[in-house]
Amino acid sequence: LEAGSRLAYSSHLRSYVGFCRRHGLSYEPTPDTLSLYIAYESHFIDARSVKSYLSGVCHALEPIFPDVRTARDSPLVKNTIAGRLKMSQSAVTRKSPLAASDIDRMIVKYSGGSYDDVLFASLLAVGFNGLHRLGELAWPDSKTLQSTRK
Repeated sequence: LEAGSRLAYSSHLRSYVGFCRRHGLSYEPTPDTLSLYIAYESHFIDARSVKSYLSGVCHALEPIFPDVRTARDSPLVKNTIAGRLKMSQSAVTRKSPLAASDIDRMIVKYSGGSYDDVLFASLLAVGFNGLHRLGELAWPDSKTLQSTRK
């Protein structure tokens, strides 16, 4: 796994372990435990994100509990996810995508400015044309996430 994914998955596992500890449940991922975790967690995060949290939990627990995927694929867990998604339906709002003309305007605006302005315009042009993610354009503060491959 990529270092950033490992970091996110470890936070998902910490949230699952904290949930089990707070509610006096076994750490073993049964369909009941995972279903309760989904219902609990979707009160704090967007219901659409619960699936990725559950994926991180399953990935982290698989070496210890090999049957975690079976519990994850149970009808109870699937129906709990579907029910939480229906209960919290809200319209997805998206920003308009950047166009090449937007990048051109930014380069014109910032090209004659300070070093930081020129650097920003350069990062914007490289990121747009190279289809990079924001995390690939900046050097992360966390040493574990730093990689010269990107």
